[in-house]
Amino acid sequence: MKQQSGFSLLEVLLATMLLGVTLVGLTEAMTVSLRSSKDSEQHSLAVLLAESRMEEIRTEGNLFAGETTGEFGSYPNYEYTEVIEETDLDGLFTVSVAVKRVGSEKRDLFVLETMIFELPIGYDDASSSSATGDGIEDGR
Repeated sequence: MKQQSGFSLLEVLLATMLLGVTLVGLTEAMTVSLRSSKDSEQHSLAVLLAESRMEEIRTEGNLFAGETTGEFGSYPNYEYTEVIEETDLDGLFTVSVAVKRVGSEKRDLFVLETMIFELPIGYDDASSSSATGDGIEDGR
């Protein structure tokens, strides 16, 4: 009797099924990796935009308690909400800037909070110095 060499139909079917399952797993892993990379990119941009808006607030000065929303001109897909609250100490404000994607009902991508001190309106620096005007009392 002559023995035949080659693969049986069952072996071919099992190899094909194993290859299919492996390819599906690899495709899913690549999809998750790309999604994670995109999320990371969006988060990094949100951090930069929040820091930028916070610096604008510091530079503009004249802080007043309230909530403001707006968009970033060069990044139209992102919007911010800034909340400024007064504290018990006169001239000290809690400032929060939250950044999220436009139209996103999800939570904010990034929230940056800090405290900013601004001299109160009407504060007279001259009243705190001595009569000599240099802030040092004359010991004579």
